[in-house]
Amino acid sequence: MRKGLERDWDDRLPAVLEAIEDVPPETLLQHLENWLQERAGNGPLLITAGRVALRARLWGKARSFFRAALSSSSAETAYEELARLLDALGETQEARRCRDEAMTRAARGLPELPLPTTGERE
Repeated sequence: MRKGLERDWDDRLPAVLEAIEDVPPETLLQHLENWLQERAGNGPLLITAGRVALRARLWGKARSFFRAALSSSSAETAYEELARLLDALGETQEARRCRDEAMTRAARGLPELPLPTTGERE
C-alpha cells in the first residue's frame, strides 16, 4: 500500500494505516512523517499521524499533529481528537474550547431553518 500511495496519492488511504496492528506504530509514524514533508498541511494525513502517535503513546507529537490539522479541511475532526487528548491529559478547559469550536464549525454546514424562541417552546 505504501508504494501505491507514493505512486498515486489518495487522501483516503493513509487512514487505513491506523488499522494495521502488526507493524509498530513508530514505523508507521515514520512513513507518515515522510509523506508530510511532501504534503505539509494535508489534513487527513495529519489526523492519521496524530492517531498513530497516540498508539505510540507520543502525546506531545499527537497534540502537534492535531494542532497542525486545525487549519485544514479536517479541522472538525482535529478539534475533536485534540479535545479527547486534552481531556485525557487533564486539560479540561482547553478541551472544552476545542469541542465548542468543533460544534461551531459543524453548525456552519447546517441549513438556515427557523428555531423556536423562548415564547414558542412547547
